[in-house]
Amino acid sequence: MQACWHRAGELLDPPVQRLRIPYIPYQDHEDRTDHKHQEVLGLPAYLLTPPGRPRHRPTVVLVNGSDAQSIDLYAFGACAAVERGWNALILEGPGQGSLLFEHAIPFRPDWEHVVRPVVDHLLSPPRSALVDPDRIALVGWSMSGILAIRAAAFEPRIAAVVADPGAVDNWLAWPEVWRRLADGPDRDTVNRHWQQSVLPELGPATPLLAKRAQVFGPRFLHDARAGRAPQDLWQLARTIRRFRCDDVAHLVSCPTLVLGYETETLIPGQDRRLYDLLRCPKQHTILTTAQGAGDHCAPMAPQLRNTVVLDRLERTLA
Repeated sequence: MQACWHRAGELLDPPVQRLRIPYIPYQDHEDRTDHKHQEVLGLPAYLLTPPGRPRHRPTVVLVNGSDAQSIDLYAFGACAAVERGWNALILEGPGQGSLLFEHAIPFRPDWEHVVRPVVDHLLSPPRSALVDPDRIALVGWSMSGILAIRAAAFEPRIAAVVADPGAVDNWLAWPEVWRRLADGPDRDTVNRHWQQSVLPELGPATPLLAKRAQVFGPRFLHDARAGRAPQDLWQLARTIRRFRCDDVAHLVSCPTLVLGYETETLIPGQDRRLYDLLRCPKQHTILTTAQGAGDHCAPMAPQLRNTVVLDRLERTLA
């Protein structure tokens, strides 16, 4: 898939610029391994630019969620942005794509440490000749709706942010009965009950659970590759609980679009909660089933979703 995407990018006009963005590795994780190679690898990214002479243009940074590949964002934002005369940067961060599957680098909750070097890179030569420093927008898709808000709270060079959909706490997207179990008295008790009473009953849901957990650490990726659900619920819960933005949402100062979906099933109701926490210029938009866009991230209606997002960004950064 990646090879096909790279070849396709070479055929676009102008060709996609493949970047490696210098990145400080994450060292604060119980499952830490030797991540020194991260500094060499950098963050894979793809910069798409409109045809025509190089000049300063507004730029949208697109970040995918926890269970999809970065190139999905070509359809969900990048192509549409370029058609409007914008630059679009598709980012592959820790816990995503090749960083996860080829190098076992997990997600990190403090996403400002991912976005900051990305902005640095965009504003450094030769890309600085293409990027308007006052019109850089950040769009977080799916789980990255939380991460984008977290990044915008600490990165003042972000001029506008979109949470698609809005959310505040990733742990709340997990079944309530599991969350109660994870609050048990100690690690051994929680994991024993999890392994003996819960996991044997999962059945067909096991691959989905393994897929959702694999982004949070090498041990969970190892479980998924072995074809089993995560075995350590105690540690999984304590890792996921760090992926939240309700404690920093009030610090976001740039204009923010919060999207919600009428039939949202993964994180229902969290878009409104995020909107209420924000103290910046803000807009809350609900996409509906009647529009063909009522489900999580509007998989059946990318054109409508792109129109809503980019119309808002153009008005904000005009």
